[in-house]
Amino acid sequence: MQRQLVILLVAGVLLLLVAAVLSLVRAGEGWTSGLLVVVGLIWTVAVLVSWRNITQYMRRRSTRYGANAFLLSFLVLVILFLVGYMADRRAWRWDLSSTGEFTLSEKTLNVLEGIPKEIDIYVYYERAERDAIRDLLVEYSRRNRNLHIRMEDMNENPELAERFGVSQMGTLVFDAGDKRVLLRTFGEEDITNALIKVSRPGQKKLYFLGGHGEKSITEKGIFGYSTMALALQRENYAVATLALLEAREVPADCDVLLVAGAKSGLVDQEVQAIQRYLQRGGRLFLLFDPMFRSNLEGWVGRWGVQVGDDRVVDPSPTGQMLGRGPLTPLVNRYGVHAITKQFEAPTYYQSVRSVRRLQLYSGGVEMASLAFTSPQSWAETDLQGTQVSFDVNDLNGPVSIAMACRLDVEGLHPELESAVAHIPGQEVRSGEALSGAGSSHSSEARMVVFGDSDFANNQSFNEMGNGNLFLNSVAWLTEDEDLIAVRAQPGRVRSVTMTVAQLRMFNWVAIGALPITVGLAGLVATLRRRRRG
Repeated sequence: MQRQLVILLVAGVLLLLVAAVLSLVRAGEGWTSGLLVVVGLIWTVAVLVSWRNITQYMRRRSTRYGANAFLLSFLVLVILFLVGYMADRRAWRWDLSSTGEFTLSEKTLNVLEGIPKEIDIYVYYERAERDAIRDLLVEYSRRNRNLHIRMEDMNENPELAERFGVSQMGTLVFDAGDKRVLLRTFGEEDITNALIKVSRPGQKKLYFLGGHGEKSITEKGIFGYSTMALALQRENYAVATLALLEAREVPADCDVLLVAGAKSGLVDQEVQAIQRYLQRGGRLFLLFDPMFRSNLEGWVGRWGVQVGDDRVVDPSPTGQMLGRGPLTPLVNRYGVHAITKQFEAPTYYQSVRSVRRLQLYSGGVEMASLAFTSPQSWAETDLQGTQVSFDVNDLNGPVSIAMACRLDVEGLHPELESAVAHIPGQEVRSGEALSGAGSSHSSEARMVVFGDSDFANNQSFNEMGNGNLFLNSVAWLTEDEDLIAVRAQPGRVRSVTMTVAQLRMFNWVAIGALPITVGLAGLVATLRRRRRG
């Protein structure tokens, strides 16, 4: 018994020591340490004063049994608390859907990892929809403890809703203190993009060159770029059109200049303006189309990129999976680069020309091919002929159709090696240099070149991996490396389509056969019991 009393006495002393430590850590602030002092003193005094009575009470057999039961119950509660705490901190969940639609995308995980400040998410949704959105937001908050979910009701707290500008249910408010975003759509991609807007300072601006038949960011037809422009805006980019002949210079706030499928040639004044922009560390995204000349095809050669005067033909089974003919190759072979890191989704190109390393170039640039057609493909140089077949003048496959370059425009980066390219199946040259293709330098320029502009149009942007590849290229150009990822796919509605005959059979089985079978089984069981007596 003496040992048990000593334990009680030590417990009181420990409470006093904990109070002292908390007082030192918190510099005397808060009520926790004061409460511990009071409890510890009362505990210690009570034990000392009632020492004899406690000794006699503890010697009873019923007391020992009760103490053991209490101790075991307390330990069980502690274990349950620890299990719950660990489950909350390290929750394990399994997504059993065939498409993984309940698993956060790679892009979302990258964004959550980079959010350093507190963000409050206020949910103004009807009760019938709250469970679904709470489940998704809880998954976000588990990945980043800086996110706090607040389930709100406009009727209970109208002042708060009015301060946020919420006028209707079905609204999410993302409040980071200095920035606030209201969202009236519910989906992973929308929520992630809202977090990007509210957690990052400023907004990067992309200019699309106009005046030469380029793709328009306002055109809603199948060949326009309005879908892509909307996707860029969701990821916190501002987009605008630039008439370079009028502006004479690329604006100072331009983070990326895009030339998307120019159908007529740029004049020397425009090419020189682009040259000046690139030489001061600009970022350029060029998308060429076969059979059109923009006067930039030869200009990119000074940076080691050769845009072929050809069109890729792919008669292989892989290239024909879309059923659109050999001039629309399907690509599932990608190079070694940050843009295509872990990129596995296929992409297709309605009509594409070759984009590859200029063989004789050895300037200060680091480059890599991003995408290749199949080994059975080739780049056809006879664009006017009626018969398409491979000959000695054509480029044999696999054909590179896109490249990314880091340019040493001021001669300040001797570490950038000569132009290199990687073809799948061959030994990777300068692998260490290419693996660091996402790193940035203050005075380097960057350029991405594709041999097709239609792969990102309204018809193709949301198909396969086309949109992801385009957005990854923009993210690399703007040095938003955490946005280089596979983005969430919209949820799919699954339905079963039946013919009239199949529907009749289903009704007959569900309404007739199953009840009759159950009834007969019950009748047989009853008769057998009666026979047995």
